[in-house]
Amino acid sequence: MKGKMVFIKQYIKHPREVGSLIPSGKSLSEEIANSISGDGTSLIEIGAGTGVFTKKIQSKFHDRKLYVFEKNKNFHAGLLSIKNISLHEDALSINNIINNNEDIVSDIVSGLPIRSMDKDISTEILVKAFSLLKANGNFIQFTYGLKSPISKEFLDSQNMFLDRKKVIYKNIPPATIYIYKKKELMNAVA
Repeated sequence: MKGKMVFIKQYIKHPREVGSLIPSGKSLSEEIANSISGDGTSLIEIGAGTGVFTKKIQSKFHDRKLYVFEKNKNFHAGLLSIKNISLHEDALSINNIINNNEDIVSDIVSGLPIRSMDKDISTEILVKAFSLLKANGNFIQFTYGLKSPISKEFLDSQNMFLDRKKVIYKNIPPATIYIYKKKELMNAVA
């Protein structure tokens, strides 16, 4: 109950940052974890909130490096108790923290409220995040809307595409998981 109260208070203080009045439920966190391929050495979670997804991801993929980003100081403090994660505050610094030479990022889970965020900030985070994904890597975004929070034009410009979506009706409120995939670049034949 304490986690829910922290979440509600943070939503009231920062509705554009938090994006929902209540944290995600068990069925949504299970679907998120089941959407992860885990075929790289590292996973990233941005906008971790109270850690509902973080705990599920960490327990399922305990042998992968898990980078977690949460800007809200109250949520960040709560994430400190989760073991074996690399916890950071600002997703805008994602490229400075993750080394593409050492980390093969197969999946990024996003709890960011993209639609309500400042457009310049969300665009910068998405560009940086997409650049870290390996070919065929997944960017897994959940939202409470039925329309993709990322436009096809923007995805095309970033060498990404919408692979599939799934509505989780058991979550309150119902949520949609969008799985975007990084295109595999074909080598040009001379």
